[in-house]
Amino acid sequence: MKQGVKPAHDRQLARPRRDQDGATTFEFVAHEWLAMKDWESVTKKRRLDMLQRVVFGKIGPLPIKQVTPMHVLDVLTSAARQNGPSVAAEAKRSMAGVFDLAMATLRAERDPVYPVRRALPPNKTQHKRALEADEIGQLLRDRRPWRPPRDARSLSTDVVDAVPPS
Repeated sequence: MKQGVKPAHDRQLARPRRDQDGATTFEFVAHEWLAMKDWESVTKKRRLDMLQRVVFGKIGPLPIKQVTPMHVLDVLTSAARQNGPSVAAEAKRSMAGVFDLAMATLRAERDPVYPVRRALPPNKTQHKRALEADEIGQLLRDRRPWRPPRDARSLSTDVVDAVPPS
């Protein structure tokens, strides 16, 4: 009981913090983050699959407070090299979301994704220019006339035949 600190009281205060630090691995928080998302189940499944393939093997078992920007950079560079820039970009967005949740719930004090967010070149998106008015007209003229499939045409004639003339 030196300097007015009660050892038993100090241990009681430290216990929840110690339990929380040990139970909050990156993978645990990532599953919690995915469960909170209002996405279709197929989207959640794809994102979880990407996390399992790319991220969890490297930082999944680490306590979330111990993940550093160096860990994140390692995940991103290996993802870009092995799976391509779009997978690396998806991993970066997912890890940033997980760390946002961890910080909001006081399980992490910083986002290690932020310092390395521009370490990899951006994914190249190829946009096409907008069509001019005369090009739209030519596009519509060049298009073959649309015809419904045979089944749809026979269905429409059946409906017409079924309705008595007025």
